[in-house]
Amino acid sequence: MRSRNVIILVIAAFLLTTTALCILFPREPHYQGKNLSEWLQSFDKTPLRFAGLSVDTNQPAAQAFLHMGSNAVPFLVRELRARDTGFRLWFMTLLNEKFGIEITPAHVRHFRAIEACFALGPTAKAAVPDLAASYYDWYISTPLRAFAIASTGSDALPCMISALTNWNPEVRIYTPSSFRYVEFNAEPAVSALVACLKDPQDYRVRCEAAMALAHIGKRPDLVLPALKQNLDDNNHDVRTLTTMALTEFQSKSPKTNR
Repeated sequence: MRSRNVIILVIAAFLLTTTALCILFPREPHYQGKNLSEWLQSFDKTPLRFAGLSVDTNQPAAQAFLHMGSNAVPFLVRELRARDTGFRLWFMTLLNEKFGIEITPAHVRHFRAIEACFALGPTAKAAVPDLAASYYDWYISTPLRAFAIASTGSDALPCMISALTNWNPEVRIYTPSSFRYVEFNAEPAVSALVACLKDPQDYRVRCEAAMALAHIGKRPDLVLPALKQNLDDNNHDVRTLTTMALTEFQSKSPKTNR
């Protein structure tokens, strides 16, 4: 009996807290009769489609977030900051087992919010620090995180440069990959990308860094010698892509870069 009373009190406290939060925090933006949370949930059934840093804006959810614009960003930051403490995990399990009530885990909320930020692009630049924090969430697709950050524009450069030395090789692979699609001036990242050409842990980092440098097309004095050194790399893919990168780099400014 005592245990049951404790459970009832905990649930009552949770409901009171939820009600108070709903009152204190501003109302979520809406689009076509659905609020922001409902549009976030729609990603579970229909994930975002993207190519490079371009999002398929024909998707209803992408259209919804583009319509909400900057009004959506504070709510997305809130989702990105969601954390599952030990107590919250216990409480989620309790509600599910005793009452069949499901509470969305933090990593699912993160995933949805990252997709929404990707759809918003530069409008979501204020969320970059919180997007970067998701690099440590193993549940989230690394390409999605890296490309969502890059899609926010030049304000993401410090975060992207920092990610090039991340301990996780997947981050070091997909961050250079995202540089291959940026339209802003990424020259500040050149030195860090050149360092990636010598990554000892994963040959794919060296491949992606070479192609990123070719796309950026800056600092021939630094880039060309580094790329030429990698023509002797012991990995076939690195040698092949480095040759392609050199060709692309030199074609952008033949007189300067040769």
